[in-house]
Amino acid sequence: MGTRLVAVSPEPLRTRAAAVLREAIVGGHLLPGTRLVEVQMAEQLGVSRGTLRQALRELEHAGLVISSPYRGTYVAALTPHGLRDAYEVRGLLEGFAATQIPTESLSEVVAVLRDRLEAMRQALAAGRAAEVAAIDIEFHAPICAAMGNQRLTRLWEALSGPLQARYANQIEALYTSREIIARHEAVIALLETGAPAAIEAGIRAHYLETARRMAAELEAISSDSGGTP
Repeated sequence: MGTRLVAVSPEPLRTRAAAVLREAIVGGHLLPGTRLVEVQMAEQLGVSRGTLRQALRELEHAGLVISSPYRGTYVAALTPHGLRDAYEVRGLLEGFAATQIPTESLSEVVAVLRDRLEAMRQALAAGRAAEVAAIDIEFHAPICAAMGNQRLTRLWEALSGPLQARYANQIEALYTSREIIARHEAVIALLETGAPAAIEAGIRAHYLETARRMAAELEAISSDSGGTP
């Protein structure tokens, strides 16, 4: 008697809807503070309002949207203070994880980072800011994953979505293409030194510099507009 196979379930519709919305937020098509009107969005996505609500709950859990009983659902907008806090925590998590990468795994991690750095170069040359921001997440993710601590990785991922969205929107004002490549080359060099204190401090500094520049940019935008960005 042959083995009985169970049909593979299709990806849930809510997951596909959430992926489309995530891409729109991270890609800068839905800007921070944008109100998400359920009726309109459900119609545009071709899903029921119930499915849309499930998708929005996924995005809320990821920190990309905020729901309020009185104000509705909006694309999350980080304040300068909140942004600094998020980058500081992300730097602490990744800096620690980088010092815990098993020696036998380091060369493989570095090889992956070099591949993603090359992809980043190509995206920068083509002027694709949203793609650069996505590759930035893909560049840093293996550093946390290599440690093997799933809880730390989940905490790091929870911070990454909102920061990626903001980074994609501001990247061209924050760094030149040369600076972006140099900063990520420096991360690879840190991992190859094998000095834990330098690795941890360097990765924290990598994130804190972005937080400093991004917060300054947000404050300038807020000042020019006379309100919160």
